[in-house]
Amino acid sequence: MNFNHVQRFVHYLRSIRKAPNDRILVGLLLFIFSSAAYSQTSEKFPLLRGYSYQCCDGSGASLSENDSAIFSDSAVRHTSGIHRNRLLFSSAALVVVNWAAYQPFKQTWWEEERTSFHFYRGWRRTQGYWDFAPGDQLYGYMDKLGHYYSARLLAEQFTLLSRWIGFSQRSSQWIGPIISSVLLLEIEIYDGFFKDWGFSLADFAANELGAFMPLMENKFPWMNNFRMKFSYYPSRQPQNEPTFIKDYAGMTFWLSWNVHSALPKKIKKKYPPWLNLTVGYSIDQQTHGQAEWYIAPDIDWEKLPLGNTPTLNYFKRALNYLRFPFFALKITPETKFYFVYF
Repeated sequence: MNFNHVQRFVHYLRSIRKAPNDRILVGLLLFIFSSAAYSQTSEKFPLLRGYSYQCCDGSGASLSENDSAIFSDSAVRHTSGIHRNRLLFSSAALVVVNWAAYQPFKQTWWEEERTSFHFYRGWRRTQGYWDFAPGDQLYGYMDKLGHYYSARLLAEQFTLLSRWIGFSQRSSQWIGPIISSVLLLEIEIYDGFFKDWGFSLADFAANELGAFMPLMENKFPWMNNFRMKFSYYPSRQPQNEPTFIKDYAGMTFWLSWNVHSALPKKIKKKYPPWLNLTVGYSIDQQTHGQAEWYIAPDIDWEKLPLGNTPTLNYFKRALNYLRFPFFALKITPETKFYFVYF
């Protein structure tokens, strides 16, 4: 990758200021992450994955003397430990976020001709295996990976917020996936009323898999050695789109593997636990694109010895949603080495 490409990427980041829909999407992500991060700051409990949490007052939510007024523990609470003000605030925020997220999706996907509710069979419309088979794919499964990734991200953040509200750990582990599932089901139902689209059973399956994957990882700990990550570099395909969410040629999804977990004990002592191996998948053009596969090193930020406070652990986990620029090797459709791959 040469410096012109890097400059183009920086130019894109600056252009977000002039793209209202991209600003909305970025703002919503920052709101979700910051809300969950606040829960880590105000509530001195560890992240859910791999921990058993015991509340200090036995009610399901620890007490904090430094909460702001809107999140104050002085609010009336039910005996179960649920903070009523936090529940009301979070519910209202969820409604606002849901409405705000509708705006960029409307301009990107829902400006087409409407029709009666129907299921999506594939881009050929009249034939296909209900959007599951390779021949049904318009975007080379990139949209399915996006559904999985988004559902998982939302499930984990809503799980943290549920703990902050005061729900038990067991309840929160179900509340997060259920809210994530319902929010994305709303999108699929809406798709079902547009002629060019329809309710995609494959999208729905990807949503459910992503939303409930954290529960599966709690049941099967070995699955925690694998993590899906995302990276983006604008491809300028297609032109004049209202948001970046259809720029599938610019996206890469990565499956990051914790190599350290599989090494013999003698080698483990010398191999850094934060150094992962990752496999990436992308396409070379937005529609009917050719698959591109990559292999590259990756960083597991949670394994880096950078402190162990709840807030810092949360931000390290947030960084693990992204694959940061590093060198990479493209293995198909041709072999090519990148000194820096976004």
